[in-house]
Amino acid sequence: MTRFLSVDPGIEFGWAFWDGGRAPAATGVFRPDAHEDYFVRADITAAYFGKLLSIYSPIEKVYCEWPSHMEGDRGAVTSRGGSLVKLAYIVGVMAESARHRKIPFVPVPVILWKGQISK
Repeated sequence: MTRFLSVDPGIEFGWAFWDGGRAPAATGVFRPDAHEDYFVRADITAAYFGKLLSIYSPIEKVYCEWPSHMEGDRGAVTSRGGSLVKLAYIVGVMAESARHRKIPFVPVPVILWKGQISK
């Protein structure tokens, strides 16, 4: 039976735990306090992600959207505002958290990501 976690990353992130079924066994959205400094929120987000990995252990893999630059007006605004760098940072934090627990972290290109979990 395949047990994995899929993540739509960000400081606020959606997640789904899959336990071999066609539908997720559990889903959620995490939203840290918006009044904190970005790096404080990133640390809080990382701690929550680590708790998910522990709660649903054993997890065989983590699948996570891999950030990339998107062309067009929206992509340009994202780049200028630093959002892509922040997203890449939090994905790196999540990847390290998974790897620290010996769980393979599988980046999924945005073009393939289905984005089924709403934030």
